[in-house]
Amino acid sequence: SSWRMGRGTRNRSSAAVGQARPEFNLRFSNDKRAEYNPLQDGNLRHFFQNKRVQSHLYANGLIDVNGRVIDLEKNKAKLHIIEQEFRAAERQESLRRKEEEEFR
Repeated sequence: SSWRMGRGTRNRSSAAVGQARPEFNLRFSNDKRAEYNPLQDGNLRHFFQNKRVQSHLYANGLIDVNGRVIDLEKNKAKLHIIEQEFRAAERQESLRRKEEEEFR
């Protein structure tokens, strides 16, 4: 089908079509977005006060016994040490089992 330019429309050059206005930018960068933590959102406070939700959050290690939010970024070093201790305990247990099997 043929398309015709109507009266009153102007013919834009190909360079002008590709240029975006500075106030309207479609490019999006993830680094500009602020971090969102729903546990810190005051609008969701009522939801997180539900006992079932709190027990789920506690079971997953996101809140403590008193209902305070655990900041995983602040506790990363502690978590790393605990994970290392668990790995060391597992290694010791496997060595102990191997020694018991050898004595049998």
